[in-house]
Amino acid sequence: MSKNHFETISFLEKILKITGWLYPFLVIFLVQLISTPLFVVLTMLPANANAQFTEFQNNRLIVVGLVGLLVRNIFMMIIFYYSNRAVIVGLSEMKQSKYPENNSEIEKKRWKQATSASKKLIFLEFIGLITLVLIPVLIYGFYQLDLRIDQLIHLGLACVASGLVVLLLESMTIDQLFEPILKAIIPRHFEDQIHGINGMFIWKKLSLLLIGLVLICLILVIPASYEQAKVIYLSNSKSPNLLSDTIWVLLRAGFGGVFVGIFLSACIVTYFSRPFNKMIRLFKKIEEGDLS
Repeated sequence: MSKNHFETISFLEKILKITGWLYPFLVIFLVQLISTPLFVVLTMLPANANAQFTEFQNNRLIVVGLVGLLVRNIFMMIIFYYSNRAVIVGLSEMKQSKYPENNSEIEKKRWKQATSASKKLIFLEFIGLITLVLIPVLIYGFYQLDLRIDQLIHLGLACVASGLVVLLLESMTIDQLFEPILKAIIPRHFEDQIHGINGMFIWKKLSLLLIGLVLICLILVIPASYEQAKVIYLSNSKSPNLLSDTIWVLLRAGFGGVFVGIFLSACIVTYFSRPFNKMIRLFKKIEEGDLS
């Protein structure tokens, strides 16, 4: 790990000490503040290119989508509060002592909640994205904006693809920003520490990240390919520009898929290599005789 990484963690620990139990909500709020507009942009760019929305339809879909995202974000805050009460109580008492509750069962419960908090949050966010955002937007588009079925399909696929991109990034970001919480409430007994680690499921996380990466690339490229193939099939003109325009659209969609894939791959590699690099540094310190 670089020196800058440890400085970042140290800074986050200082923020945790200042904010106490508000720290996880501050992290979630900042992540949502960035991810919400990013999700809208990543959804509407490919959806509008394939479905050809009018300006009125595009603006109305954005407004309804933002309202749905706001409702979902508020629900996530409420659910996080009630599903992680032990962690919140521990953080609120953190300023008084490092281990405010001298009770193994309470420490074990708090540790288990902390190690699985990001996984549960991301899962619920995806469920909320489908139920509170995508389905209402599709219903509104069908009944109020007179969108065709093919337009709704393009919008739905773009929403799923962008949702996967944003949720993968959120998962890795929240895990890193929650690290000071894990350090603050780690149980004193080694057996309790091992008990909570079961909630991390590293191999499952890696599998889901890679599957999500493949799905994102396919969802970005296949709809554009289908739409352009349909244009060629239905066109009665012999315009020499038709083929070049089609190739350009497909290249743009493919480039977008490749760019997103490379970016997420780099994030995934960094995410999983970070703990191993940290462990290597630890062993080097031990070899040098530093047992602190």
